[in-house]
Amino acid sequence: MNDGPQNAPPQAAMTLVGFVTQLLQAGSVVLSPVLVPFGMEDLTATGDLLEKYHRWDAMNMPLQAPDFDARAAVWAAQYLCRALQFVMVRNLGEELMQDHLKAYDRPIDAAAAYSADLCLRYMPTVFNLAKGLSPTDPLVTDMTKNAEMWPFSTIGIQHAAEFAIDHPSLKLAYADRILAAMDRKRSRQPVANLHLQAALGAHAKRLWPDFEPLNAEEIDNARSIEH
Repeated sequence: MNDGPQNAPPQAAMTLVGFVTQLLQAGSVVLSPVLVPFGMEDLTATGDLLEKYHRWDAMNMPLQAPDFDARAAVWAAQYLCRALQFVMVRNLGEELMQDHLKAYDRPIDAAAAYSADLCLRYMPTVFNLAKGLSPTDPLVTDMTKNAEMWPFSTIGIQHAAEFAIDHPSLKLAYADRILAAMDRKRSRQPVANLHLQAALGAHAKRLWPDFEPLNAEEIDNARSIEH
């Protein structure tokens, strides 16, 4: 009986810091199909890398970006990496998925939302890949549920909740993302709608012909929410 090559070199374990490096530098990744646990040294190196990237990315944010939250950033890197592995390897069971795709277990403030976004901004692409392969796949269900927790990062996933974190930089950036995607559903969210009206100004008809500004009563309600 042929048991296959006897001297084949073992496959090198994929590191999380290697995954994040590829993602941030090239926007594409090469993944291992093997779910190998990430070691503490690897997780620490990933946090250090994401902190450096945070400093660079923050320079492109409006106003002053939130501080860095290493726990949220590293969690998001792990979640995205594992989700991509489950997209790639279709025969992994739902129980294994539940073991590896853990929800974030701390309050999500401005720092957590922005730090996680360094990786989670790629989640809509992964979601669309998974949904294209199987709309009823448990992975799609899990990612939809997580999108509800991270609306700042998940424009393009239709079930995400309203972004309610009161941070000037994130609110402006969120409105910019809605405008870039021309997401009509999210443009109806009161606070986002206010910022979109300010951003579009007199050019609304040219820049976004389908944009619907809120009426006076809704605007008053939105202002009361902001203040």
